[in-house]
Amino acid sequence: MYKAYNKIFWGFMLNFIDINIGIDIAPDFIGYMLITSALYELHEQSKLREFKIAKYLSIPLIPFSFFSMFLDNTSIYMYNDIAMILITIGMIMNICLIYYSYNGSLELIEDDMIRGDVKMFRNSYVITNMLFAFVLSLYNFKESSIYTAIMFIIGGLSFILAISLLFNLRKIRNSFEPI
Repeated sequence: MYKAYNKIFWGFMLNFIDINIGIDIAPDFIGYMLITSALYELHEQSKLREFKIAKYLSIPLIPFSFFSMFLDNTSIYMYNDIAMILITIGMIMNICLIYYSYNGSLELIEDDMIRGDVKMFRNSYVITNMLFAFVLSLYNFKESSIYTAIMFIIGGLSFILAISLLFNLRKIRNSFEPI
């Protein structure tokens, strides 16, 4: 389990790092491949339904993130209705992936203190990022200063929660013995 959680950590790390020098040097699809592989391992070891669901949610995110690498951030990506719908769907799938991964983890973690932290984080992450996805879907109102302020606040919270996700994954990973 230790190795599987380590793969999930590095998978999400690749997804959060966005270094683009003409080409994305930390592509998200590689991160999702690591995450899918780890969820497969966790499901095989634990037989928990939550990991199976999370695995199936992660599979379409691989090609989705691969093709999103080729979108131009200034024109198609930000102002195209279809692109915004696809981005919102991808965000919701990612939120569900994290939700089910954390639910499976809660079944495996024996330490009550870690379980409490993981449960609190899971709830905060899901609520904040669902709100972010909803507000993002209202991008037609992007000229409004209220929209900009809300996006800034929720985006900031989402960023903090992304960092917390990595710390939580380390905490979960460390609750298992390395093999």
